[in-house]
Amino acid sequence: MWEQPNGTKDKTICLGVFVAASSCLLAAGCGGNGDAASPLAPSSTSPETAVASASPGIEPGARFVVDIVSACGATLKTVIIAPNGVARAAVILLEGDDGTIDLGGTSDDPDIQSEGFLARNADAFAAQGLLVALVGAPSDYPDGVELSYRISAQQSDDVAAVVAWIDARASLRVWVLGMSFGTFSATNSAIRLNGVLDGFAVCSASTAPTGGPLPNGILDMDLVQITMPALVVGHQNDACPGTPASDVAAVAAGLTSAAPVTQRVFTGGSPPMSQECGPKSPHGYFGIDDQVVTYMAGVLR
Repeated sequence: MWEQPNGTKDKTICLGVFVAASSCLLAAGCGGNGDAASPLAPSSTSPETAVASASPGIEPGARFVVDIVSACGATLKTVIIAPNGVARAAVILLEGDDGTIDLGGTSDDPDIQSEGFLARNADAFAAQGLLVALVGAPSDYPDGVELSYRISAQQSDDVAAVVAWIDARASLRVWVLGMSFGTFSATNSAIRLNGVLDGFAVCSASTAPTGGPLPNGILDMDLVQITMPALVVGHQNDACPGTPASDVAAVAAGLTSAAPVTQRVFTGGSPPMSQECGPKSPHGYFGIDDQVVTYMAGVLR
C-alpha cells in the first residue's frame, strides 16, 4: 500500500459506500436531483463517520475498471490507472458534456475511447505519478447527467464513494478535477466534501453557461466554502462561449478560503479539429496536452 510522501493522511471518510441508507434520503433517493433547486452547497454538514474496512492495495502499473457502489446503491464505472512508480497523490477525473465515458476492451484491459481532455489524458496523468480514477456517469443516469445532478448531494455522495474506495487501498491526498461542464461537479464536491477531499482543480471552467439556474456558472456557487488547495486553468483562445479564459482570475479570486490557489492561462496548440466547445480545440487544450498535464500534475503532486 502506498504511503503519502509527507506522512499518512488523516481524514474522516463520510457519505461514502459505508454510510447508512438514511443519508440517501438527504439526496432525495438515487436518480433524484437532491437539493438541486439550490445553486449553493450547504455551508455546514453533519455527516456520519465510517471506517473503511481493510482492503488490498493497488499494484504499481495497474490499469482496470471497477464498479464503485455509492451510498445510494448506484454504481460508478471507474477506470483506475496507477503509475508505474510511487504514486504521489490521487486524482478523480470528472469529464464535461454529459459525463459519460466510452470504453472498449475489457475490465482488465480497458480502452478509453472518449476524446475529452481528461479522458484522453488519463494515462498521461498517471505517468506523472498520480493514481487516476476516471469516473463515468452513475448507473442511474444511463444517458448521462445534467446540471441538476452535478450540483446535487447525490453527486458529492458519489465522489465520496470514490474517495472511500481509494482511501481503503492507498494513503494519498485525493484531488477532484473537473473539465468544462464537469467543473460544476468538481466544485459541488469540493464545497460539500471539505475534510474528505484534499484538493480542487478545474480546467475550462463553466462561468457563462447558456440558460439554467446559474448564469455565472461555478461563480454562482459557494466558492468561499472550499478550504483546500485549488488549481484553476484555462486557455487564452478558448472560444467556447460558456468557458471564457478571462474568468480564470475571477474563479481564483472567489476561492478566498482556499490555500494555496494556483492559476494559469495557456496559449498555443494545434489547429482545431472540432467545434469551439469540442475536445479538439483550444477549449480542450488540443495540441498542448503534454504541457498542460505536466503542469497540472506538478501542482497536484
